[in-house]
Amino acid sequence: MDTKLITYAIPCYNSAEYMDACIESILACNRPDDIEIIIVDDGSTKDNTLEKAQVWESTNPGVVRAIHQENGGVSKARNAGIQAARGEYIAFMDSDDYIAPLYLQRLYESAKKYRADMVCCSYYRYNAVTHELRPAQFRKAPGIYTPKEMIRALILDMGIKGFIWNKLWRRTLFTEHHITFPTMCFEDISVCQRGFYFSNRIAVIGDPLYFYVQHKDSAIGALNIKKLNDYLRALADLRGFLELQRDFPPYRAVYRLHSLFVAITTCYLTLVAQKNAKNLSGLGRNFKEIIHMTRACGKKSFEPLDDITKYPDVIFDKKCQHYGLEDSSIE
Repeated sequence: MDTKLITYAIPCYNSAEYMDACIESILACNRPDDIEIIIVDDGSTKDNTLEKAQVWESTNPGVVRAIHQENGGVSKARNAGIQAARGEYIAFMDSDDYIAPLYLQRLYESAKKYRADMVCCSYYRYNAVTHELRPAQFRKAPGIYTPKEMIRALILDMGIKGFIWNKLWRRTLFTEHHITFPTMCFEDISVCQRGFYFSNRIAVIGDPLYFYVQHKDSAIGALNIKKLNDYLRALADLRGFLELQRDFPPYRAVYRLHSLFVAITTCYLTLVAQKNAKNLSGLGRNFKEIIHMTRACGKKSFEPLDDITKYPDVIFDKKCQHYGLEDSSIE
């Protein structure tokens, strides 16, 4: 198999309406010999996503590959893209997004110039409902950063969002360190933390080169209890991974600050989610459990798990279970 410079991994699920623009933006700014595009159809059922992917493959041999799998979610689709990738670097894209013409040139040249295992760029948010295009707030200054600096920024969300699609990754980060996407929401945070940790250095580009497309007016309307529990699991895993690496103490102070932010945010979002569902039963107990869980994450007695999905649920629609600690009271 010929090695490529960049692999673009694109999970698709009922994406026929959007995927052409995504693929065209890649082909418009890259030489075919330098790239491969892996389209992973995740068991689409409502449109001709798979057929479109196969047409792209047949009209771009050696550049586009179409993979079909039973529906398993975006994480399993991305993992399939990693397994099939041949590029020195890998970039992940959502099927309804697109990139700027200089995306590959800027990120790849930075990776080579600074011998960086990962390169991050800023991005635009495009609202497909209002047609508003605005650059994201990317407060991290352009430059070269150590893994510790980037993990601190990730924990505090200081300009380095836990997104995987505005980054170029050296593929060996995944293959040598066995990084995979967990099957849950907010899986990006887990993968970004591990990518930062195992990188030698990370380059940051201030220019917005990725276009993230939003198809709804507000993410609040899509809130549900499962997503909020996954958000809390991501908080636990931020510490759990560092504990398993025996490297948590340098991050303890910023992690406790982040835990406070997560507690406040999750309580508010739980109120919104349960109000939208017209079910406020157990709301006070949910608040108590959220605060107890986030405080527990900052204690010395925290027990790390090697699988992020094994951290238990905290929030329930009607009833709660406490977070597996002997005393569920709030001190």
